[in-house]
Amino acid sequence: MVLFAGVAAAIAALAAACAADTDTAARSEGERLFNTKGCIACHGPGGSGGMAPAWKGLYLTEVTLTDGTTVLADDAYLALAITDPTAQQVKGYPMMPPNQLTAAEVQAVVDFIKTLK
Repeated sequence: MVLFAGVAAAIAALAAACAADTDTAARSEGERLFNTKGCIACHGPGGSGGMAPAWKGLYLTEVTLTDGTTVLADDAYLALAITDPTAQQVKGYPMMPPNQLTAAEVQAVVDFIKTLK
């Protein structure tokens, strides 16, 4: 039984290490896209904001839209905001231009946004 517990703990540690590597890779890819696809021009260095909403501290906060409603900035909202900027426009900011990001790239950008605390 002790051997089984040790093996289970080793497997759990290995899985956590792999997940951390995946998270780091996704963050790195999202940050690369942020810098190379023009996001930084409006969302500011390190996601600090400017002409467009700040990404720093955005994840899981309430966002006010132009129609006065609010939405939670979760994974689904962020992905929609990136893929269809006209769907839910943030109050006080101009419309984001369309982009040609793939689904994987959108997810990488969302993963990057989630790390900006």
